[in-house]
Amino acid sequence: MAPRRIIRTIIQSSLLVSALLTAIFFLDSRYRVLPTSLHNRFPAPHWHHTGYVITDIQYQSCNKVFSSACTMPDDWSQIEKDVFLGQSIFTRGYVFVKRKKEEDFDATAGDSMIVDVKVGKIAPTTSGWEGRSGGIWVKRSNKLVDEGVTSVDLLFGPDAVEVRPQWHMVGNMDAGDQVKLTVRKGQPSVKVERPELRINDNMKFKIIQVSDMHLVTGVGKCRDLLPGVSSSGCEADPLTLDYLDKILEIEKPDLAVVAGDIINGEHAPDAQTALFKMADLFIRRKVPYACIFGNHDDLGNLSREQMMTILQSLPYSLSQVGPKLGTDTVSPGGHVQPEGGVGNYLLEVLAHRSHSHQSAITLYFFDSHTYAPEKMEYKGRKFRVYDWIKESQINWFKTEHDRLEKAHEKYAYMHIDMAFMHIPLPEMRSQTNYFFGKFNEAPTAPFTNSGLASVLVSHGVSIVSHGHDHTNEMCMLEDEGAQRRQGGLWMCQSGAAGFGGYATVKGYTAQRKVRLFEVDPQGRRVVSWKREFGNEGVKVDEQVLVSDGRSQKDR
Repeated sequence: MAPRRIIRTIIQSSLLVSALLTAIFFLDSRYRVLPTSLHNRFPAPHWHHTGYVITDIQYQSCNKVFSSACTMPDDWSQIEKDVFLGQSIFTRGYVFVKRKKEEDFDATAGDSMIVDVKVGKIAPTTSGWEGRSGGIWVKRSNKLVDEGVTSVDLLFGPDAVEVRPQWHMVGNMDAGDQVKLTVRKGQPSVKVERPELRINDNMKFKIIQVSDMHLVTGVGKCRDLLPGVSSSGCEADPLTLDYLDKILEIEKPDLAVVAGDIINGEHAPDAQTALFKMADLFIRRKVPYACIFGNHDDLGNLSREQMMTILQSLPYSLSQVGPKLGTDTVSPGGHVQPEGGVGNYLLEVLAHRSHSHQSAITLYFFDSHTYAPEKMEYKGRKFRVYDWIKESQINWFKTEHDRLEKAHEKYAYMHIDMAFMHIPLPEMRSQTNYFFGKFNEAPTAPFTNSGLASVLVSHGVSIVSHGHDHTNEMCMLEDEGAQRRQGGLWMCQSGAAGFGGYATVKGYTAQRKVRLFEVDPQGRRVVSWKREFGNEGVKVDEQVLVSDGRSQKDR
């Protein structure tokens, strides 16, 4: 009997020890009850992420006239956003944070981390809050907790939104104008999954193209409303986003292509705030979206690469920085970037069956750049002209297409290739090509033709769609020479979606619009139409672009 009692005692003791260890590790995962020295000896469990924690926050303003910079001791880090966005004549102000590596955190040495943040002129009613300048209130703990504050940022304007996983908008600081303090709680542990694009249950794939939103930091002012409609008090960004939200509700697209001039960089001193407003539109409705840039996007405080890096980290985003193409150049916005630009990439839309990895549609995205580095001389005068697609981009496209071609040939139905860019191809200047839709202004395309249209056609691309010219909303068929033998290349424009950009040319005011494409590989067919503001429930200019695998002049 003794051995049985011993065995039973051992089992009971083991269960007790196991329960105690489980409880300790559970509590430690939340409140860090174990000492730091012990943590350094044990491997971190899966819920623990090594990184920095925020131990303090401060706001400091300084006079521009008498001080070149706001300064804090060396162990403070400055968030590089002036709360006045550089628009105050005399004052600048910055938020500073103190950081500490988790493994260096030592409560016995007086370390404490921020576990919560509030803003307001009046102190929170509960205990434990410490006041800081700028209306910031912090609550600190001498223990590391998983949901403590690990990063701090600022967004701007009454319509600012936070879209990053684990980030929380705290509220308006008592500094600047509508400055939103936002914090991340916990180490970045949520992996942002890239959505999978696949032919839908109707055996089709619907794309909404949204161009020229021209969002800004703040609500913005409406431009060029229809005759008789006053723009007094009209807020451009809320109106743009509300209109687009209605279209998303009606159409329920499988993918949104945001085709450049997402933001009006000249009026977006914090480009990140404007980008988040765009992203929120699609994230809330769980619509995958892919972005390219136009000629206005990088005229603010961020480069194309910085913006695309932000975008590709967000939920539902399929945007990509893309490969580095060519040598570095300086953009008109003063940012260093590759000659071939940023955001040259492709997306594959897979066949309907959930287990299939066979591509049904390939979408190519090109950076069409902005102004050319050199002005063009014409009749003794020099003019700014738009840059052109570079040879490095064309070579990238050829390489990618050739790499995928054999796999695409195995698709049971017709594999369809499409392309998107912001500034139109030079071929859209034609006065003789067939077009359907409204052609209200001369396309401001590059004067240098690098031959991309011919390359696209020779590689089986049947449609390329652009933005840029706000009042043009047509599809033009380029079917001369090689293009005619291949069935032609449809070159479409969507019209502008944003109320913050121009919409009037030569006395004509265009309504804001978006373009849609419904791709049907099984039926070898592509149909396009538009939806416009104020008449969202009606399809405009519905047109068959591709039928039986060939471009068609058919409505």
